[in-house]
Amino acid sequence: MAAKAIRYWLMRRPRPVFVRVVVGKEISEMTFDARTSFARTAESLDAMDADRLEALDAERKLIRATKPAELEDEPEAEPEADEPPPAPIGAVASDPETARFVLVANLISEAYKHSTEVAFSRLADIVDRMTRRTESTERTIESLRRHLLAEAQEKYENGAQEPGLAEQLIGAVAGGMAMAKTTPDAPPPNGKGH
Repeated sequence: MAAKAIRYWLMRRPRPVFVRVVVGKEISEMTFDARTSFARTAESLDAMDADRLEALDAERKLIRATKPAELEDEPEAEPEADEPPPAPIGAVASDPETARFVLVANLISEAYKHSTEVAFSRLADIVDRMTRRTESTERTIESLRRHLLAEAQEKYENGAQEPGLAEQLIGAVAGGMAMAKTTPDAPPPNGKGH
């Protein structure tokens, strides 16, 4: 619960560029950028058991400060589930059709409120997963690029005449295309006739 409250505190506008964390007499600072995950940061801040959190702007001016213990003690803004919807007042209270309309409107409002909160947290989780997957893909691509450059460098230094991976792939594609041109009566590869 504390991590969720810290996350909401971090995401409030204006969003911080730095967060100063005070644990006892130790003071540390965290930097935020476009790729920072608020959920992971909130979990880390919760695990640090900080005495005070300070949100700072780009010029390191204080935006807001809080004690994480007070965040989880704040009452929820949502009404209790057992609490009945507010009763219509005045002349509206005597009309049963209007009272039914107000009841349905309140029920729909509560349903949307819950679904948007769930949708927001799920959307944040999906974005975090997509970010991790993109970072993993970028690391893989960079590793492959380094491997190919090292192979090309080694081949250049050794003066080897045997083809590398890229040349083998290009040769296989070119050979397949040449074979297809030499046998024009062959059926297409998908098995359908002309």
